[in-house]
Amino acid sequence: MLSLLKVLYGLTIIILLCVSLAAQPAQTLSTNSGPPPAHKRPAKSGAGREITPQQEQAILILNKLFESTKDFADDERRVKTQARIADTLWEYDPQNARRQFAEAFRSIERIEDEPRPLPFFDTPKTFLRLGVLDLIAKRDADLAEKLISDVPKLPANNDQNSPTRPQRGGRNLYLNLAGELISTDPQRAAALIPKAFNDGFSTYLLAALSSLRRKKPETADELFCRALAEIQPNPDAPMADLFAIAWYFAPDSEGAANHNANERKDGISAPTEVIKPILVEPLLNFAFKAVTIESANEQKRMTEPQRRKRMMMLDMIDAGIVAWLLPLFEIYQPERAAFIRSHLGQIENTIPPSVYESANTPRPTTVQGLLDAAQTKSKAFEKDMLYADAARKAEEAGDFDRALAITEKLSDKRMGMDVGLIRNSAVIHATDKGDVDAAYRYAKGISDPFDQTKALCRIARKSFEKSDLQRATELINEAEKIIAKSRPNLKKVFTLLDVASAITIINPAHGFEAVNVIIEVINQISSGKSQSDGMDFIRDSDTFDESLGALARADFQRALRLALAITDSDVSMLAQLAVCRGVLFEPKERRGESGKETKGRGRN
Repeated sequence: MLSLLKVLYGLTIIILLCVSLAAQPAQTLSTNSGPPPAHKRPAKSGAGREITPQQEQAILILNKLFESTKDFADDERRVKTQARIADTLWEYDPQNARRQFAEAFRSIERIEDEPRPLPFFDTPKTFLRLGVLDLIAKRDADLAEKLISDVPKLPANNDQNSPTRPQRGGRNLYLNLAGELISTDPQRAAALIPKAFNDGFSTYLLAALSSLRRKKPETADELFCRALAEIQPNPDAPMADLFAIAWYFAPDSEGAANHNANERKDGISAPTEVIKPILVEPLLNFAFKAVTIESANEQKRMTEPQRRKRMMMLDMIDAGIVAWLLPLFEIYQPERAAFIRSHLGQIENTIPPSVYESANTPRPTTVQGLLDAAQTKSKAFEKDMLYADAARKAEEAGDFDRALAITEKLSDKRMGMDVGLIRNSAVIHATDKGDVDAAYRYAKGISDPFDQTKALCRIARKSFEKSDLQRATELINEAEKIIAKSRPNLKKVFTLLDVASAITIINPAHGFEAVNVIIEVINQISSGKSQSDGMDFIRDSDTFDESLGALARADFQRALRLALAITDSDVSMLAQLAVCRGVLFEPKERRGESGKETKGRGRN
């Protein structure tokens, strides 16, 4: 039998490769009126002092930038930038920032949407709304909920083939807001979750319920039972609903090891050990309806003149889900168990015996076990699969030297862990442990000059933290020499930004020189006819926060002049926003020391 949890965990890897799990936070701000006179403006929240002249100037610049962003040709960049401006101004002029947030969010509706690339992807407009709402929810949950309620709904339609029929799988805005509130206001989050029931059982709904369960288990279980009663299985993909539902019963990471150790020998988790009695009947009632619909759908597919090509992976997942449910039916609803058992047999018959046997053959769980198993294989592909697994396990265990040695055994170097990625992970691991010598040794083996430069900057920061200024400076000099040899391109820009960030921490005076080099490269790329759209990859002010933003705290005017020196007007505005954020937000380390860090504070 297939283990449900193994199937779920395996599919997670596939989903992570296909889905962009996080949309970038969108930013928005609009204002029809400038900031109030300085003497009427409130003191900075929590600071106990009036704003500085630099902060006053930054506020004026931000209000002008908001108006200027309306000329952006790229709507996504405009909305994101406006939202970031509103978020930056919130603590200084919340009323104005609230208007700006609303203006930017509502302007999304005027943007022409594009089709989602896959059914379970969000549309571009949904991604944009989610990003803006993330910022708004941290500032004003009431405003976020009001704006969500204003979003036009797709018309309901019973026609299964109608393009206006709501598609399940996309993220619901109410669920996203609930997710933001669970940690601070679980009661309000619980009130929001049912507003997403019309979208059916999505992985996002189950994620919200699972998150709420960690905070308020009884409330989450009640909502889950209500969802099972109110939501009907998706007539087109009922098994997808069961797949999403199964996640609610997956053990939390902290208890996963103990749970996995108790799995039955045939590979199926003992369901009665993980499902509360109160949930069993609602679950089985929904599951029976879903399996009945799927069985009918399968009968229709079998009678079609042209058989559809089956997706073996989906058949295996369906088999795992039904096999997981079967013991529950046998115990609690035996009158339905025969039908469930019959459907399971139908699914298993579609899976080639060799594949089914391979999926249920226990795989080695140790590095040495995987290496030994590889020696028994005659086919290069099978050997490489085991070697790749062994390299990953060695890396996970922190044995990077062994992981690198195992990759040398791969006949196809494209398989498994890329050596460069392993070396990068080794640098991060060694640096975090404070082992600068080991980190440097791994960094020297990185072949990509951009990745090597970034690794050296990371080690330089750690050396500076350890009060080894000489070594930090030497590492920065080495990084600058490496990157100086490359031609102007976007990869060089982002690598130089990493260099400038490290230099700014170690030597702010030198940081201004480093940023000036970046601006020269940006202007070179902008002026190139063949790369006229190159700067589109600089999407938001985050790009400059750790360089220009940090330098603004040392010399606001000088940092502002550098931002204004960027010839691409859109990118220049993003740089100016970073400069303003630099003086309006305290650095993270200072907020932590003073105890003044508050929820929703800017992210530097």
